Amino acid sequence: MKKTRALVYVALFAALIAAGAFLQIPVPPVPFTLQSFFCLLAGSLLGPWLGTLSVLIYLAAGLIGLPVFTQGGGFSYLFMPTFGFLLGLIPTALLSGLFMRRAAGLKGAGGTVARAALLFACSALLLLIGFFYYVLLNQVPGAELWGVFVSFVLLFLPAEAVKAAAASVLFGALGRYFPESLGQMKGMRQLQKAEKGQDRQEEDSTAGKEDR
Repeated sequence: MKKTRALVYVALFAALIAAGAFLQIPVPPVPFTLQSFFCLLAGSLLGPWLGTLSVLIYLAAGLIGLPVFTQGGGFSYLFMPTFGFLLGLIPTALLSGLFMRRAAGLKGAGGTVARAALLFACSALLLLIGFFYYVLLNQVPGAELWGVFVSFVLLFLPAEAVKAAAASVLFGALGRYFPESLGQMKGMRQLQKAEKGQDRQEEDSTAGKEDR
């Protein structure tokens, strides 16, 4: 049952990532899309491995010719200047899952902000991968690097910050509804057990002092 549910969630997020490519605000040179948002959610809610699998399925579908990329699909898409942003989805999903596994037990507004900061770092890495892919593929001269960096990285940071914050809030709201094997509940429970163990130690220590 868990395996079936896992496959359903993986397929669902692969579809959401594909749909996110077309939910965009057309700002050159690369449109703002919801791809990275759904990628962050995939890693956060499904965990690092299943979240990454969702991304790989999406990329494989596009490379074999399905029109799931913003400008179509096919193997030739590897040579598109913006393909680096698609490659960046892989470490984004992986790292967001790993980070959320560690940060799942954080509570309150501080926990939401901390998770948002970690997810924003994942999104920033995606932008950097896209930037370097573009630079290497097009052999951008040094004099133009700053302009490309502004267009491909700095321009997108505010939008990525908003998406990271939204993903953090949704993770806090939805994470508990995902099975332990899919979401980060295992990490959350481990942290809760550790906290309980620490509380018990403190209680035992206090009781021991009172006995003495």
